Amino acid sequence: VLACINVTSLRQMFLQFRDLPELWRISKLDFMVWVVTWLSVVVLNVDLGLAIGVVFSMMTVICRTQRADCSVLGRASNTEIYRPLENHSKCYEVPGVKILTYNGPIYYGNRSFFREKMSRVLGLTPEEIRSREKARKALEKREREASVSTVDRGIANTSFSSVNEFFESETPEKEVQAVLIDCSRVIFVDVAGARLFTQMCTECQKVGVHVYLANCNESVLKILTSSGLMSHMNPQHIFVTVHDAVMYIQQQREKPPENTTTVWV
Repeated sequence: VLACINVTSLRQMFLQFRDLPELWRISKLDFMVWVVTWLSVVVLNVDLGLAIGVVFSMMTVICRTQRADCSVLGRASNTEIYRPLENHSKCYEVPGVKILTYNGPIYYGNRSFFREKMSRVLGLTPEEIRSREKARKALEKREREASVSTVDRGIANTSFSSVNEFFESETPEKEVQAVLIDCSRVIFVDVAGARLFTQMCTECQKVGVHVYLANCNESVLKILTSSGLMSHMNPQHIFVTVHDAVMYIQQQREKPPENTTTVWV
């Protein structure tokens, strides 16, 4: 009689076995959570088994956030739609602009993985950063020497354009000149993630690459601003949509140099 009462009470749990094949097809992680919880309850007891199931479920969530995907976005022809290039063959990459999206939060648990992904996609390894920084300094030195030589000849060509603009003019079209990060899927950012953003922005500026942000929610933007990111980044480089940012970048590239005067001595 006691066995019949137990079997009758657990009838709904036994009926859930019919859902396991569909659960395996939809999500293997959820299937594992169900199996681990069920085995823990049967082998140990209800309270301890449920606690093990909750802990295991939290571990799967942490693993998902730590190993989120970083994709390169491309633009569909004659549209304002941007989709990952690996999944959409009809999308093309904007020349000179690398559009990235990260499908998860950026916090202390995955900051190293996020940095590794970004560096690999952009090709900005420490060795590459050092080599491009040396090339940048060489260009600056050549610019100063050219200015001195023109003054010695009696002609001073004074340009008020920034060093970054001069470096970009010497940069080949195939190289990345701007990095646009789509933050639409970044749910939150902690202090460690905000500091990583600042560090990446500084490293990109060393090689003459501008950083832009788009689709930042209010909480993410507030943390980035409070962490001092705006001291290393132009506030005008934050946009509501990805397409607005791309249009602005293309206009800046096509814009002729201003405030260039020639003084005859």
